[in-house]
This record gives sequence, C-alpha cells and structure tokens, in this order.
Amino acid sequence: MIEAKDDEFTIPLEDINSICIESLRTNISSYALKKFVEHDIILYICDEIYPTY
Repeated sequence: MIEAKDDEFTIPLEDINSICIESLRTNISSYALKKFVEHDIILYICDEIYPTY
C-alpha cells in the first residue's frame, strides 16, 4: 500500500521485491542496506548502459 503525503510517498519494505539503481552517483546508507537484507530485497545497480526490456 502506497501512502502519499504532499510530495512524499511511503511504501512498506514488505511490499518491495527489488530496487533498481540507475545512477552511479547514488548514496545508500548502511542502515538502508541492512533493512534491504532483512526484508530479502534485491538491489540491482546499473550503469548508464544497461538493457531495457
């Protein structure tokens, strides 16, 4: 369930299967990485040249 408040959106981690990062300039905290592992969230990191299917 996505909750919206002004310009902010909240999605429970239980509802996320995977995350695709499309920029090499992205910063992810160690706390966020820990939560991804706890919730079995797959993290894909792509560069500028990746296949779009």
